[in-house]
Amino acid sequence: MTPDNVEETKICSKCEEEKPYSEYNADSRRKDGKRASCKECDAAQKKKIRQANLEEYRRRNAENNRNYRARKQSKNTSE
Repeated sequence: MTPDNVEETKICSKCEEEKPYSEYNADSRRKDGKRASCKECDAAQKKKIRQANLEEYRRRNAENNRNYRARKQSKNTSE
């Protein structure tokens, strides 16, 4: 049992630094309720994946924007 003023910590699986639980995103599938890697390492990984697949992200974003505008326009014309 830990005192109320002491925050629990865990070690990040990527950078292997000990950080407080507040530095980890939630993950309901894990026993402790937090992801294995810290928020900083998660962000770096997401950035790396996005840079490697930038054209696909841009294509998908443009498609989503077109679909959103079409739905919005059809909603405005039906009123």
